[in-house]
Amino acid sequence: MSEDHISPEVYAEILRNTDKKNYMAINDRILRKVMVSLVKSGHATFLFLADDESRDYWTKVVKTAAVAVEKRKKAREVYDIKINAWNRLSEKDRKTLGLRKPIEPKG
Repeated sequence: MSEDHISPEVYAEILRNTDKKNYMAINDRILRKVMVSLVKSGHATFLFLADDESRDYWTKVVKTAAVAVEKRKKAREVYDIKINAWNRLSEKDRKTLGLRKPIEPKG
């Protein structure tokens, strides 16, 4: 996968928590940082052509990160819809319908 196809949000997801020593193994943290740097600089192309294992690993990491980003975006959209509906209702209507205030998603 080239840099052109990867959004900044996906890069951020791949690098998320790599600065925390207790989040994942040091090898995985360093590998993610190096791979992101290589892909962004355009130097990973030759590695991916020569090594199927590296390409497969990177593809898996990018797909996992993209799914997480989409899940977070969808949760945000649902929250925005719910909070807009919540704000339009009066306190009496909320109690009558038994609605609780929506909880803002993390991330």
